[in-house]
Amino acid sequence: MFMLVSTLATEVRNNLSDQGVTFYTQTDILDSLQDACNQLVVRSGLIEKTVDINLQANVGYYDLSVLISDFYCVTQIYNNASRQFLSPQIIPDYDAVRDDWETWTGSPRFFTPVDYRRIVVVPQPSTTSGSIKIYYKAISPTLTLATDLPFPSDINKVPTDYATADLLEQAREYSKASLTWRDANAGLGSAIKRTQVRAMPALVYRLRAMRYGY
Repeated sequence: MFMLVSTLATEVRNNLSDQGVTFYTQTDILDSLQDACNQLVVRSGLIEKTVDINLQANVGYYDLSVLISDFYCVTQIYNNASRQFLSPQIIPDYDAVRDDWETWTGSPRFFTPVDYRRIVVVPQPSTTSGSIKIYYKAISPTLTLATDLPFPSDINKVPTDYATADLLEQAREYSKASLTWRDANAGLGSAIKRTQVRAMPALVYRLRAMRYGY
């Protein structure tokens, strides 16, 4: 169930007993909610998406941060032509097989994250044809009051607790802030565990594909 950021902002004001007083501006609350969602999304990997990328002739390296506006990290890659997942490898694996792996041409069967932005697919196609499907974790959207957050309803309490604690701390209400930080961190821990459990079937599938080729 999605929830509007405006609803979360109202909850934060209620937590702060700030209704009708407006000690905190709307910008203050939005900034704290943005920080909260950034932390929640990056640390839990809560937002998962897919996008198709067209393959280019004789190109193995792709900068996903340029090709995907909300890209955070890659989890899987699927070759739409061969209908198979690419097997994740490390660079020494390629070096052990052939010295010319960076110019090796063919239908992509392997991939490696080179750094936090780029991947390399191996082998690389010799013609501009076909595409790969990128499975990735996304960063948090830039929040406005009209933003619909794609979080499960029971996780929406995490950003409101985080924002409440953050604003209390800014107001030097340290005792109140510490109690709310405790709730926010507990909720964040639950969100991380949830995504880890959800990721297990995909991990098992990838390991099976690496071992048996399907």
